[in-house]
This record gives sequence, structure tokens and C-alpha cells, in this order.
Amino acid sequence: MKVVGERFGAGEMQLPFVLESAEAMKAAIARIEPHLPKDAATTKGRILIATVKGDVHDIGKNLVDIILSNNGFEVKNLGIKQPIEKILDELAAWPADAIGLSGLLVKSTVIMRENLQLMAERGLKIPVILGGAALTRDYVEGDCRAIYGGPVYYAEDAFEGLRHMKTLGEGGAPVPAPSCPEPATAEASAPSGITIVKRGTSAVALTDAGQSAWVRRSPELPTPPFWGVREFRPSIAELFEYLDTFVVIRNRWGFTQGTQSDEAFGSVLRDKAEPQLAAWKARLLAEPILQPRSLYGYFPACADGDGLKIYAFEGREEIRRIPFPRQASGRRLCIADFFEPESAGRLDVLPLQVVTLGHEAADFATRLYAEHRFADYFAFHGLATELTEAFAELLHARIRRELGIHGRDAANLRQLFSQGYQGSRYSFGYPACPDLEGNAPILELLGRSEHRRRADGKLPDDPGVHHQRIGGLASTSPIFRGVTPWR
Repeated sequence: MKVVGERFGAGEMQLPFVLESAEAMKAAIARIEPHLPKDAATTKGRILIATVKGDVHDIGKNLVDIILSNNGFEVKNLGIKQPIEKILDELAAWPADAIGLSGLLVKSTVIMRENLQLMAERGLKIPVILGGAALTRDYVEGDCRAIYGGPVYYAEDAFEGLRHMKTLGEGGAPVPAPSCPEPATAEASAPSGITIVKRGTSAVALTDAGQSAWVRRSPELPTPPFWGVREFRPSIAELFEYLDTFVVIRNRWGFTQGTQSDEAFGSVLRDKAEPQLAAWKARLLAEPILQPRSLYGYFPACADGDGLKIYAFEGREEIRRIPFPRQASGRRLCIADFFEPESAGRLDVLPLQVVTLGHEAADFATRLYAEHRFADYFAFHGLATELTEAFAELLHARIRRELGIHGRDAANLRQLFSQGYQGSRYSFGYPACPDLEGNAPILELLGRSEHRRRADGKLPDDPGVHHQRIGGLASTSPIFRGVTPWR
């Protein structure tokens, strides 16, 4: 595993082969460990790992678990959505040499900093390793390290986490923490580009309606085919039509060229990656592993400053308001700017959608991981993640057609995936709207039974797609009508 890690770090080996090596290692250890002397089976160190509060992403954390445990470290994986109080309770019951905190969402970077601040207040100095897509090295080694009394490491990937654990085991430490005369606020210290600001904090003027003057809305509003919510259950084959295979193979599965020649890498893609994708496609088409289902609908809405007011289908009663952040500078854009202001006197259209592959998919992934089938777990998780995104793209395309704004859809899938269409689809938890709690009103609106209609206009008989049952690998996304400026 040491050689495998070195080859991976040097760009000579792709991640799927690393995981296959980890499987072989796990099987070998299970076979020979009962025959080893007791002192030969001791671990190099212990680490508690968890995805922070409010974040459900676990693939990165689970990769850390696989790599560390197969390199002689004892790992206790606490799972997702873990508050710091529970993590520290586990630490008291299971003393460890380090804590690993993971998270993908923008909000998770703030949660990690708050966790460190609480640990500092309690006088803790256990080493902490932070990892996640939204993190930056400067943020971790600057802001986060400055407020904590113990070592703080940044791990770009599982193998950097492994190097940190080896350093700790050898008695090493990261660069001393810089001084921090004035603790920054959680919002101000977040990585660049995700600061949430209130209206009026910049010199750039807004309109009388509180919207960015840069936005020009179309004078014509689209007409929805219905008001309310309908079910949509596509076939697995339809999802594969919108699958971004480049992202699956190169990003999700980690087949990167590294230092390989074009010929050698082409051989890997041809002999390993592409047959693997074909095999998984055949299996998912034949077995009931995925159960895709969705709810989507159209709601009357108007912009109200930095938020959207949602109205009842009959009359002008406001039933919900969804707030959004505004850019601190530049064009001062806010998602609400692309909708008609309340002062215009006419109602705009807000499409909403939620899609899922079903709890069956999540259960299948959990079983693969529990059975130490790491290569299959990683491959299925990555493919299912992109099939969920494909589902969201498929439903978004359906909405564009129903609104009559599909005329600008790119014919080429690669261009379509680069937003080659009119309109935008946003998800809470990412920079444009980082507050994950924004999903709550969307799920409420989509899940209310009085809003739901089948394709024939009747209420559905099957309550199984109510949002309280939608789980597993899911994507919640509002999508907005075709007023987003074209690049």
C-alpha cells in the first residue's frame, strides 16, 4: 500500500486501481491477522473521522477511512451530519490521536471553523485534519489554524491525510499557528467567493425595487402548462441519455492521465474505464437498484428585494418567502433579480424540482462499503451521483420545453452540460445560495398534497414520493425561467 500510495501521488496510478489494492490488502490482513503475534497487529495510530453538521456527503470521508485503515491506522468513522458535541463525546469514549472533519458544502467550511473555536474554548489541542471540496489551503492554514490551540492540517485528498497521520505518528507538527489579534467573524473568514452579505453594504447602486440594475428581464413571461406539482418517473435508460460520461470516468472515478503517455492512458480508458461503465450500465438497466422519481411544479412568484414571494394559486395570498444572498460587489446580483418585482403588478413563474434515485440506491452503496467492496462502492457511488445530476438535467430540460424556452438548447451534450440553454438551475448549499436550510421551503412547497397533480390533473394515489420519503442520492433544485443573461 505504501508503493501504491507513492505511485498514485506521482500520477502513475489511477484511484480505481488503488481501491482494488485496498480490497486485496483487506482480504490478506483478514486471512493472516489471526496468525500474527499480538504485538505485530498493533496499529500506527487512531483517528476519529466525521462529516460535519448539516452535510450529508461521505464519499471523501469514506475514502480516507479506506486508505488509512489499509495503511495500519485504526479509524472510527462516525458518519454524516455530526455535531461537534457528539464528536467530542466519542473522543472521550474512544481516545484518538487526531480528529478528521469532512464536508463538501460551502456552509461546512464555516461549521469547521466554529468547531475549532469551540474546541479551543474547551482547551483541547488534539490535532485536527480538515478536508472538503470547498476548503482552501490558505483558509485552513490561516484562519482555521489561527483560532485553535492545537495543530490543524489541510488534506487535499485521502493520501495527504495519510501523510499527516504518518507525520503525527513520528512526532512531527505543522507550521506554527500565526497570531490572530482580532478573531474574524465566520462569514468574513470563509473562503473567497462565498461571503454572504446584506443588501446595502456596497457602493454599487440598486434599483428602487432593491434589485441589481445590471439585469434586464424579458417583457414576455412564460406560461406554465399547469399550476401545482406533478410526479415524473423516468426510465433508467432516459437517465443515461443525459449522463456526462466524461465527468464519471475522469472526475468521479479518478481515471486521470497523470504522468502517463497518451497511448498508455488511452489503453487504460479503453481496457478498464469504458468496459467498467458499460458493465455498470447493463447491471443498472437489468436490476432494480435505482428507483428514480421526482416532483416538480410551477408556482406564482414575485421578487421582493433579496427574496422571492410565493403566492397561492388562487388570489394573491403570500404563502412563502425564500431569501437569497446578494453579491458583495461587481454586478451585485441576487437570484431574485431575475424575477418580476412585486411593484410590476404581474406574477412571474417559479419552477421547482426535486429528484432522487431512491433509498434503494443509498442502501446498495452502504452494503458495498460494509462488505469492503471498495472498488465497486466507489464506482457505484460516483456513477449514481452523476445519474442524479443527469436526472436533474433531464427534468430541467422537460421544464424548459413546457415553458417554451427550449429553443436555445444546445444540440451537443457537452455544450448542454456547460449550460448551453436558456435559464438556470440552482441548488442550495453552493456559492450562489450556500444556506442548505433553503431546501426546506422547496420541499414543503413540493410536498404539500394540495399542490400535487398527476399528468391527468388528478391527485396521485401513491404517497410514496412525498418529500419525506425522498432520500438517498437526491438533488433539490429550484430552476428559474429564461431570464438569466447569456454569456
